[in-house]
Amino acid sequence: MGFGLNFAGADVGYTGEKWGVRVDLRFGSGVDQLTPLPFVKQGYVSYFPTEKLSLDLGFFDTIYGAEVVDEWNNANYTRGYLYFLRQPFNHLGVRMGAELTEDIGFTAMITNGGVLGGTTIQGGAEVPAFGWQFAIASIEQLGVYIGGQHAPNGFNGNEDWEHFFDVVLSLEASDMLNILFNADFQVDPNAPQEAGGTDTSFLHGYSLAFIVSPVDKFNIGLRGEFLDGNDESASPDYLWTATLTFRYLPVEYLVLSLEGRIEGSESDIYFNRDFVRNTDGIPVPNEDFYGAVILGASAHFGN
Repeated sequence: MGFGLNFAGADVGYTGEKWGVRVDLRFGSGVDQLTPLPFVKQGYVSYFPTEKLSLDLGFFDTIYGAEVVDEWNNANYTRGYLYFLRQPFNHLGVRMGAELTEDIGFTAMITNGGVLGGTTIQGGAEVPAFGWQFAIASIEQLGVYIGGQHAPNGFNGNEDWEHFFDVVLSLEASDMLNILFNADFQVDPNAPQEAGGTDTSFLHGYSLAFIVSPVDKFNIGLRGEFLDGNDESASPDYLWTATLTFRYLPVEYLVLSLEGRIEGSESDIYFNRDFVRNTDGIPVPNEDFYGAVILGASAHFGN
């Protein structure tokens, strides 16, 4: 696509003794892909009844996954397919965070949009979803995050439910090496079939990333992914990606990235210059492999 401005924006917040407010705004070509509310990445108010309990009401980022929107906090410049196809981006509703012990935190949410958050399900319904996550740090240098989200699938009078589960392991192996593992599972026991009737839909995906920091102001990110499932309407057979990113931080808050990425699928889902069009004039994918080299720059201040 050549040059482009994916995001530009600001995060504004206030936190007092008992309450707080936060609004994150984003503009640019990538906004429509990541939020159903134009220009608003987050917007919520918070209440802190005790030091170990918080309540948020509004529109907030998801608690699931190993990658986030702000790419400089990830291993790589681009996000993976696990992030885009198997996880929610954001939620509208109420969220509770509790510190159960010094090593265990718990989050519970009631939101709308089904198990994938801001997305709309069958017939445009915005059904409620119930989410949860345990954050465990009882082992030094290892973080474990286990969570899920459960909601009606929009069929059979909302009596059929689907389920999403997310597992993240974060290991600080040494001063120079961090390892991130992420697995996601989406199960719909009564998914409608094109030929009629229902069947169990099981979608799954895995990501493993390494962040190596050999010297100051320079790091390397390596990520591999694999996604598969038995619901052909939800994803194009299996998908895999391999991404290598070199990053240089010449000054504080400025990140320069050079990234190489390859990916593939069992079926033709990509285009080359020799693509053809169908009888309706629509381009038809004709490749099962894709590769790209990307140069990116991020400037961020105060976060």
